[in-house]
Amino acid sequence: MFNYNPRGENLRALEQNILKFRAFEMIMILFYVEEIKLIALRTIRVTDKFSDNERLQEGTTKLYKKLWKILVSEKILTENEKLDIEAIIDYRNDIAHSTQELVFDLNLDSYSKSFVKLSGEKYQYGVLKRLKKYKDLIYERFAGGYVFEMNMNPVLFSQAERTYLIELKRLDKKIVKLLKERKIENRKIENEMKSIGRERIESLKPCHPKNFKSNGQFTSLGENCLNSLFSMGCSSIVISYLMRRPLKTINRKKKEWLKNA
Repeated sequence: MFNYNPRGENLRALEQNILKFRAFEMIMILFYVEEIKLIALRTIRVTDKFSDNERLQEGTTKLYKKLWKILVSEKILTENEKLDIEAIIDYRNDIAHSTQELVFDLNLDSYSKSFVKLSGEKYQYGVLKRLKKYKDLIYERFAGGYVFEMNMNPVLFSQAERTYLIELKRLDKKIVKLLKERKIENRKIENEMKSIGRERIESLKPCHPKNFKSNGQFTSLGENCLNSLFSMGCSSIVISYLMRRPLKTINRKKKEWLKNA
């Protein structure tokens, strides 16, 4: 039932805010992944120059696989942390190359909902938090025994980072509030559906093709079904879901019905 959007093609406030939240997180993930890779690679390269043992020279094949192995061998990362960082880098590649697969689950049509179940990609919450932890952890574990190279990227990104983090916190609060409201709304609709009863709905056949003309307007059968639902005291939103017709149309029809009642 909830695969149909009575309010039209535009996403509702909850989904719009989730989409914004994901967008800000994805930008941060893209930056943090590159920063962690840069910190790790440059620190090992610069440190190696001082020991005359340059293990990761320009042109090294499978550069980052070798880099992460070095970090594990030198106890900068554990094996599990290495595997998690590699998984996050794969996820970063999905963000860069398959963004649509990380946002389309917010669509409300049945095709997208069914395709999400078959798709291997889905948005992962919590990745940004893990990345921030690894960034701090790598700096901390490198300190003392390694030579750092000056890196201006964090400085250049700092104002954007601060803005995104503030916005993420604001959006998170908004999403929590809207999610509570949506759950209450859905519960009311489900309770109303139960009170109508499956048998009654099946006998009315509100979504039957004979209820509608080819241009989407109601046939006489459709009008009778609609008036029956109004007489039963059904809310406009429930009728919109049952008949799969826009809420605006149902509200207009209800006004007409009330005038003539």
